Amino acid sequence: MSKVNKSLSDFASLTPLVKRELELHDPSEGHSKFWRIYIYSVAPNYYVARHWGRNGSKGQQMVEGFYSQYTAIESFTTLVDQKEDKGYRPEASPLDKIVREV
Repeated sequence: MSKVNKSLSDFASLTPLVKRELELHDPSEGHSKFWRIYIYSVAPNYYVARHWGRNGSKGQQMVEGFYSQYTAIESFTTLVDQKEDKGYRPEASPLDKIVREV
């Protein structure tokens, strides 16, 4: 694994092999955050791209490169598990988000 000089825009024309889109919404704690992770394959490498931030912000991103699909999936799974342990859940639908604000 190594951090690479790439951004999500470098993968805009590709369909991710796997993706997870999570959010943490807890008004009592003042949390309204998103966290997204994707695996892309660009032969011969695999890339795990993350995008996170407060809802409504541009957010931050990071891309890591891997030489095997197995290690990319292993990293992806570990990162998703860590976020879910912190209370992140699948992103709500647009309708759910509107209802939440009412």
